Amino acid sequence: MAGTVEQFGLWPTPLAARWSPTRPTDSGLKTRPSELFQRNCWISFEPVEGSINVLADYIGPNKILWATDYPHPDGFFPGAPDMVRERLKGTSPETQRGVLAGGAMGFYGLN
Repeated sequence: MAGTVEQFGLWPTPLAARWSPTRPTDSGLKTRPSELFQRNCWISFEPVEGSINVLADYIGPNKILWATDYPHPDGFFPGAPDMVRERLKGTSPETQRGVLAGGAMGFYGLN
């Protein structure tokens, strides 16, 4: 299990496209890289990232973490949850629930 923090959440997009389940592979791996990534990785977003609403369904809403960056003065505390909700407008209730709570619950084994 791995989580990435302190960087923008857009970085896995080109990897995910390359590891697409529909892309042919000749690596000889029994499990596709996309499946390994989906099973073992969580991605951290900052509440100001506009890509979170698109990538939530692409990466999987239960694989997203977000942070307030507390107690840093340039952080997003205490408004981070509202900022994330704003970014998720127009997404399904399942996606919103997954991003707001499901990612952290899965990462920390709270399911």
